[in-house]
Amino acid sequence: MSSNEHHQTADTESNREPLEVTVCHSIGDEHSNEGCKIRKAYRDVIGTGIPVIAPFADIATVAHTLISTFPWATDAVRLAVGELAQKQAYGDPRLAGVLKPFLLVGPPGSGKTRFASELAHTLGLPLDIISGSASDTSGLQAVSRGWATAMPCGPVNAILRHGCANPVLLVDEIEKAKGSNNNGHIWSTLLSMMNGDGQYYDSCLMANVDLRYVNFWATANSIQNLPEPLLDRFIVIEVPGPSVEHADSILDTIIADEAKAISAEKMPELSQLERRKITKLLGGNSGSIRQMQQAYRAWVREQAMRELLPNFLAGQDHDAALLDFDADSSRAN
Repeated sequence: MSSNEHHQTADTESNREPLEVTVCHSIGDEHSNEGCKIRKAYRDVIGTGIPVIAPFADIATVAHTLISTFPWATDAVRLAVGELAQKQAYGDPRLAGVLKPFLLVGPPGSGKTRFASELAHTLGLPLDIISGSASDTSGLQAVSRGWATAMPCGPVNAILRHGCANPVLLVDEIEKAKGSNNNGHIWSTLLSMMNGDGQYYDSCLMANVDLRYVNFWATANSIQNLPEPLLDRFIVIEVPGPSVEHADSILDTIIADEAKAISAEKMPELSQLERRKITKLLGGNSGSIRQMQQAYRAWVREQAMRELLPNFLAGQDHDAALLDFDADSSRAN
């Protein structure tokens, strides 16, 4: 065996071993009373190896799942699948669950949050959704020692809670973030966390923590007011609203999601008329997936009441109830 072949074999074998990283080697002032308490509370992330989760689904399965569920979001699908492909083709496959930070931008109801959630689920990555509209940092920023509520930054807490170094932190509607002098701002906190080397000084641990493997994802309805330095940290991907041609597959996904949400083995069957009334909500400038979801849920409630309480709805016109889909769903967006 040549030296080159031996080197390739050694690399292949090493890539089969689970990857572990040390997020925090030690904390500052660890022998003080407060330092001892913090070291005990967060001992599972201090000076110990934390596994990096690799996707359990193969890349073909991931690609098929995403493109069949989100056929209108082709750029987002290509980004996600491309991130996996480059690790598997040229790099360390164990890092396939560590994606470059990305920001999905599109109109309300275009499926941005759902795409990120489905991507995390398909890759087998734990997901924490952070509201971008909070008036503080939504727990992203550490609470310094000296305060009764002292705790490490949000990514470290997510790592501890999920037991992996690459959880997903999804900041939803990041453009709506507000800040305050006392509680900080999500934008500035993210800027300090998403630097080139991934090192972030945690004021609770009083030490640098390694956030290189944390997945920072975000969604926005618009990027008009977002600061350029923050945008530079993300790969910005446009997610257009789906068109009517995608309505039937979207409705099938909505039905499956609703069945899962209520632990139903089978949902009542929609007639062709009822399907048309719901899918047509995707048409026009104001149509959205969210409107379809609300319309379908309203229909399911109607069907359940008619089945269990026929006398309760005896005086109501079934066709009139169907026409209420448009009015009911118009308030969802």
